[in-house]
Amino acid sequence: MGKNRKAEIIFYWAPLRRFLSILILLPFLNACASASVESESSVQEHALPSGREIEAKLNVQDTYDASVLVLQLKVGSAWVKEQDLKGQIEATFEGRTYKFYEVIQNGIKQDGVFETLVGVPYLYKPGPAVVTVKVGRLEAQKSVDLKFNVNEYVYKSELLTVDPKKINPPPSAMKRIQAEIKVVGAVYSR
Repeated sequence: MGKNRKAEIIFYWAPLRRFLSILILLPFLNACASASVESESSVQEHALPSGREIEAKLNVQDTYDASVLVLQLKVGSAWVKEQDLKGQIEATFEGRTYKFYEVIQNGIKQDGVFETLVGVPYLYKPGPAVVTVKVGRLEAQKSVDLKFNVNEYVYKSELLTVDPKKINPPPSAMKRIQAEIKVVGAVYSR
């Protein structure tokens, strides 16, 4: 029985040792975490443009087709104080409209800072391009054009072969396929 007792102690000692090492390191980890929060809080502070000014920037100036751009917008302090800007900020690119969302960093809402993702279509013509950002209602609307360059990129291609039965199913499977199409169609029509 003494031998089994020793095995039980060894079995429980490994998790206990890990727990004790975490307890010993906890004050150190807490100090590191609070130091990083302090440094992050200084980064979180952002200078808003004054009055009714807007400041917009893209994450890159050169990109490729089939890529995504991050567009950040800072609005003037007057915009933030006077009105709720939800639904009043949008970007347009190639006929598509992109809505902005408030930036929340480390659980803290960044007043006056908004972001959106803008997609550059596949096979977009290389050359200069423009994203237009609009803020506010029609009577007090501000807009800014952000220029960037789309470079040519040659994507690798791959030839896939598919079993001919998957392209042209046999007549025996068509009844089942038609039933599945109705079910899927009903789901997506809601």
